[in-house]
Amino acid sequence: MNYLLMLAAPAIVSWYYYGALAFRAILTGIISAVAVEAVALLIMKKKLNCLSDMHAVFTGFAIAMLLPATAPIWLIGAGAAFAILVAKIPFGPAHKAPFVPAAAGMAFLTVCFPDEVFKYPAIDSASFDVFDAGSSLAAQLSAGGTCCAVALLGSCALLTAGKPKRLFNVLGFLTVCSLLAVIFPRGSFSRPVSLLTELCAGSLLFSGIFFVTDPGTSPKHPLTRFIYGAFAGIICMILRYFGTFEDGTCFGILLTNAFWPIVDSSLRKIGYHKFIEKSMAKSAEKRKQKAALKGGEPA
Repeated sequence: MNYLLMLAAPAIVSWYYYGALAFRAILTGIISAVAVEAVALLIMKKKLNCLSDMHAVFTGFAIAMLLPATAPIWLIGAGAAFAILVAKIPFGPAHKAPFVPAAAGMAFLTVCFPDEVFKYPAIDSASFDVFDAGSSLAAQLSAGGTCCAVALLGSCALLTAGKPKRLFNVLGFLTVCSLLAVIFPRGSFSRPVSLLTELCAGSLLFSGIFFVTDPGTSPKHPLTRFIYGAFAGIICMILRYFGTFEDGTCFGILLTNAFWPIVDSSLRKIGYHKFIEKSMAKSAEKRKQKAALKGGEPA
């Protein structure tokens, strides 16, 4: 529910620019994801929890938000169906899925239908004639990109209020993405323009807020969350610089999900987890001492 509330801000911006087209896309994504999960669970004779955990609703919503408002209904439905059938249902509950289903759905659409995925309606055109926003990051930025950065920052504020620990994921992700954008600007971009362009164009900011913080795939400790976010940022930026597609952020998220267990194992070998456990034990002891002092008992 927290994530659905966070999606409200960019959804309102989409409605402002594209009107009924935006809501058509959102409803298509949600209905497709929920219907596919319900049918799959009925076939497997499992409990229908597709509405109770709201994960299918979020998955369909997120895929719709990442696609052009003029995307055909079949495209949105195909992305939602792939996300549920391939990246969620085989693994059981959402918190056990090793990959972010919505990112998997977008990766599938990007590979199979890149022309449809990277064409966005011009927001100043009453006829919504589509143009290829994938021609350059500058083109995406000047045309509004795939999402509104200001609205997404508002979503990030809601994340901070509801689940503050997840902000460490976002901070790690954006820190690395920002550093790489400044150190390695594209083409003739100045460093400030490179920073603004990389963060605002494409699905980078959206993915950093909604996918990198996914509770089923991210670690629990704040410092480890930051490292996880930084690792995701490195992979996503490498794919944006050298990948085949204009925006390979969704592939970066999936690769992060796949390789993080290896990174986590390496951290364990160098004693990182023991350090975290000791620091957590010290923090717990300090809390007990403070509680004992407040209660008038000897610490």
